[in-house]
Amino acid sequence: MMHRNNRGYSLIELAILFLILMIVSIFVFVSRDLFFGGSTPSLTEDIGVAVIRMGIANYGKQSEEEDRTPVYPLRLDDAPSGTVASEETPLFIRVVPEGIRSGWRKEAPNEYVYLEEGRGSGEQTYYYDPHAGTFGREAPEARQVRFTRR
Repeated sequence: MMHRNNRGYSLIELAILFLILMIVSIFVFVSRDLFFGGSTPSLTEDIGVAVIRMGIANYGKQSEEEDRTPVYPLRLDDAPSGTVASEETPLFIRVVPEGIRSGWRKEAPNEYVYLEEGRGSGEQTYYYDPHAGTFGREAPEARQVRFTRR
């Protein structure tokens, strides 16, 4: 009768798997910078933007359940222009329950700047369009199609 070893993976097998995963992840991050340049959003920025977009979508969904029409807030917070997110003055308070307390500055009523930490490639500006409920790098005026008469 043959005896089977049911102890699972050995420490060497797990170490090799961990090493392979590290090499693949390093390759992915290096190639991302090579192919897309230094202007790609950081992971922290990606998460922040995703949280803000989810908050806007939830706000619209709640209004849709009440009135059958999605309505988005005119502003994402009441902070004055020039405010930097902090513990005392969180931004995006209308769509993110606790607000965002670092990494952002409010430039205008619906214009925000993500303050990049240690990347040296500058700041990224994001615009909020209350009519469409969108939050992105393209200004709402640039997205509108203008028709002219001839």
